[in-house]
Amino acid sequence: MNNQMNAKTVNLPFKTLPCSKTEAEGIVFNEPWEARAFGLAIALNQNGLFEWKDWVERFNQQIQLAQAQGDPDLGNTYYNHWLLTLEGVLLDNDLLSLEEIKSREKLVLNEIKNIQNLAV
Repeated sequence: MNNQMNAKTVNLPFKTLPCSKTEAEGIVFNEPWEARAFGLAIALNQNGLFEWKDWVERFNQQIQLAQAQGDPDLGNTYYNHWLLTLEGVLLDNDLLSLEEIKSREKLVLNEIKNIQNLAV
């Protein structure tokens, strides 16, 4: 079921990224998981696993759904929508199963917890 991507470095010059949330020095992330989710979506797109126009459509639908469910859309949930869109792409393209996504989510959350514990 899994389509394994070959590990390779993806060069991501900021000026060519298909996004608009930037500051003078680059893309703004509030948490490490946001950067990971962003980078994964860009890498999957650059490796031809989905078209960017399809991502934009799905991402917009995710935001509209959240707004319909009461999300005030203040910008602080932007990457939550990004992550849900990414999960949908992974599932729909048979890149990961729901169980694999949840397992990896636990690993990332544990990494974050460990990093936070080191900072104390």
